[in-house]
Amino acid sequence: MARTTTLPITPEMQRLKQEIDTIDSHLPRYPMQVLYLIVFAASLEAFDRSLIALVLEDIRRSFDATDGQLGFLTGAFGFMAAVGVVPLGILTDRVKRVRIIALGFFPWGIAMMLQGVAPTFALFFLARMFNGALEATAGQEAPAPISLIGDYFPVEDRTRVYGIHGMGQVLGYALAPIFGGITASIFGWRGAFIFWGAFGLAGGAALSVLLPEPPRALQDARYRLQTRYLQLRLAQRRATFGEDTPGVDSPPETMTQEEARETAEQTALDTSEVTGATTGYVRTFDYRNATTRDVASVLFRNKTYLIMAILIVGNIFGVAGVSTWMPTFYRRYHGMSVTGAAVVSAFNATTALGGVYGGALLGGLLVKIGKPNLRFALIAFGQLGTAVLWGTAMVTTFTPFSIHFFFYGSICVTIPIGIGLAIRADVVHPHFRGRAQSVIGPPRIIATLLAPILFGLLSDTIGLRSAMLTLVPVYAAMGLVAILGIWTYDHDAAEMQAESVRQHTIEEAERSDALEDAKRIAAELLGHEETS
Repeated sequence: MARTTTLPITPEMQRLKQEIDTIDSHLPRYPMQVLYLIVFAASLEAFDRSLIALVLEDIRRSFDATDGQLGFLTGAFGFMAAVGVVPLGILTDRVKRVRIIALGFFPWGIAMMLQGVAPTFALFFLARMFNGALEATAGQEAPAPISLIGDYFPVEDRTRVYGIHGMGQVLGYALAPIFGGITASIFGWRGAFIFWGAFGLAGGAALSVLLPEPPRALQDARYRLQTRYLQLRLAQRRATFGEDTPGVDSPPETMTQEEARETAEQTALDTSEVTGATTGYVRTFDYRNATTRDVASVLFRNKTYLIMAILIVGNIFGVAGVSTWMPTFYRRYHGMSVTGAAVVSAFNATTALGGVYGGALLGGLLVKIGKPNLRFALIAFGQLGTAVLWGTAMVTTFTPFSIHFFFYGSICVTIPIGIGLAIRADVVHPHFRGRAQSVIGPPRIIATLLAPILFGLLSDTIGLRSAMLTLVPVYAAMGLVAILGIWTYDHDAAEMQAESVRQHTIEEAERSDALEDAKRIAAELLGHEETS
């Protein structure tokens, strides 16, 4: 009968286990309710953009405004929303993030109510710009919620939870025509702005009480240490038994306890990938005190982050152009009424939810099977699928086919939303996530403002259909760019996680020093009292 024995835990494995236990002692387990609160915040901020589109004609009549003035109104709002990401990204890395989200709704609600009582178009315009500047507090691309979610939930769950978060803005677009329409029909367009502004004030008060502030970087540090521990354990089994035997810790009868221990120690020494200072890309600064130069140095050498930035800007360019001109496209080429085009837009937003959540589920599955880099293959599929399906929708003249292909293309274009947010969280250090969002802000501003203008100019020259078809090579090129991320992700994610471990070591050492100082001072005080 074979003699059984448990494989010994090596000194490095023991150290890793102690570090994991230390992190667990500082890291609460957060319920999914905190994610739903952030989704609620994102939905509310998206709500007002759909609300104003719903009552734009009423606003024009109230102020006797021109279409050009209304165009500048929506453009100025989008500009301020994008610009606001920059200062709020810096604040996100410096202050409590829950305060940015919760307290942001108080001026947001006031700005909404000011729009409802504005006596002139100029004052309405100023209130709207102020409203736009506050969009970056809790929206889908806002720095604070993206940073918070990365520290709330384990790394292996990120793709799924970011996918749920990405649904918030889409829900806002889908629900505004219903609830915004009801309030506008009951209270008028001014009353609707006042009602939802008051609702925002109440929502901000609730969020300030219900949202907890998590410690930064511990989720990433824990994932790195746990992964390293499991790698060592697996290498132990391979060295001992010659194959993977999950759940079995028994060496062959011919191997003694001492031989098993020596084999395990040698396995640990032979493994080159270790945590902390021996990773080969350790930095010397404390992330809590990192300078702007440190941030720029880290971000612009991060290939995965740069690839994601290109994909974000390209995607927002395409979506901004399509959301602006597709209703006109269907009215002009398919003879739809205003109501018909509005129904198509509403159904399109609803079907897009499937792309966000479906992409998140598939991406989460890839993480769980140990292939997180292959999420870039899903992004590439989404971008290439968008090129084919939207291109087909724009070419075909049979309206039912065109609408179906348009819907399917919208599912593809939203696949990268949750995956992209999770990948950015994986490769950007938690202390830099706010500023990483602010770096993307200016290119997003340009893409958001340029797309509607560019398509309008192209439409005057080559026709709207041909202008919209220029998106096909844009999305095809982004699909090819996304493939590059398959090869860059592993290195950049490992680097960030190793740096999270180092940052945790620094902070834990500070806590230990503070505890020792407190014990020493207490002992001195006690000794002084005894002498007295």
